[in-house]
Amino acid sequence: MISSGFLDRFPNLKVILPHGGGYLPYQIGRLDRGFKVRSGKNINLHPPSDYLKRFFYDTILFESLPLIFLRDLVGSERLLVGTDIPFDVADVNFRQNIEAMDIPQCEKELIFYQNAQELFQIAH
Repeated sequence: MISSGFLDRFPNLKVILPHGGGYLPYQIGRLDRGFKVRSGKNINLHPPSDYLKRFFYDTILFESLPLIFLRDLVGSERLLVGTDIPFDVADVNFRQNIEAMDIPQCEKELIFYQNAQELFQIAH
């Protein structure tokens, strides 16, 4: 979606990436490097890292450490509680993983419910 220019064509599109964004947040440096060394071949208008805060990310990462990395990269306002319940590999400790993050309580509330309320336009 980034490299194709799709997000530039649809600037108001809201996208939720599962499993903490998968590959994307953790390899953004590689994608930016490709954008830089392949200038003139890029369809997207900006480096890939400029698009990271256009996405929302669920918290299905099973541990607080990758959640902290993701929060530091994109901000708490881009994270949404996620779980695979009722599947057998479900992240059943999602609450504990978020609570274990060393961030202010107001940011945890963003992740637990406020971001979803805003994204889905649910009355408070």
